[in-house]
Amino acid sequence: MTTRPSTQETRERLLAAALEAFGQRDYDAVSTRELATAAGVNLAAISYHFGGKHGLYLATARLLGERMRALLHEDLSWVRSAYADASPEECRRLVGDLIGRLAARLLGDAFGRHVPGLIIREQGQPTEAFEILYETLFGPIHHVLGELIGRARGRPADDDETRVIAHALIGQAVIFRAGRTALLRYMDREGFDEGDLVHIRRVVAALAESALTGHVEGDEPCL
Repeated sequence: MTTRPSTQETRERLLAAALEAFGQRDYDAVSTRELATAAGVNLAAISYHFGGKHGLYLATARLLGERMRALLHEDLSWVRSAYADASPEECRRLVGDLIGRLAARLLGDAFGRHVPGLIIREQGQPTEAFEILYETLFGPIHHVLGELIGRARGRPADDDETRVIAHALIGQAVIFRAGRTALLRYMDREGFDEGDLVHIRRVVAALAESALTGHVEGDEPCL
C-alpha cells in the first residue's frame, strides 16, 4: 500500500519540482501537470497548497531567494561586523573578499545551479517574483556592498556611482554560475574541485578589490 505524502512533504515536493522546472524553462513552458507528475502528487495539490501555478511560481522565487540569503548569511554578517570601524583600504579588501566568496558559493553549492535561469528571466521580464527576489536576495547584498564601497571611496552609500559599482561587482560573481558550462569547457574540466573554487575566489576577490583602486574621496565621479 502506497503511503500518501504529508501536507508539508507535498509542499516540499512541489517546490523542488518547480525550482527545477522554472530554473530551466520559461514560466509558460512549464505545465501544472508536469509539475505534479515530477513531484509525484495529485494535480489538485498545486491549487490546494499554492492557489495555482502562479502562486507556486512566487513561492519558488521566495524559496530561491531565502535559501541563497541563508547560504550567504555568514558572509554578510561577518562583513557587517567588520566594516563598522574599517579604514578605506580595509573596506576595499572586504569588498574583494565578499565578491570572491559569493562567486565560490554560487559555483560550488548545488543549489546555486537554479539561480541563473529564474533570476535572469526576472531581470528581463520582471513579474511579482522580481520584488520577492530583490527583497530576499539582491537588496541585502546591494545594501552591504553599497556601504562598503561608499566607505572605500569616501562617498555616500547612496551615491549613483557607488550603486553602479556595487551592481557591476555582483555581476562578476554571478557570471561564474551563469557561465559555468563555458568556463568548464575553457578550463578543460568536467567539474570544479575545492582547489579550483579557492583559486577562483582569490582571482575574483583581487579583481573586485582592484576595481576600487583610485576611487577615493576627492576623485571626480565617472558618472
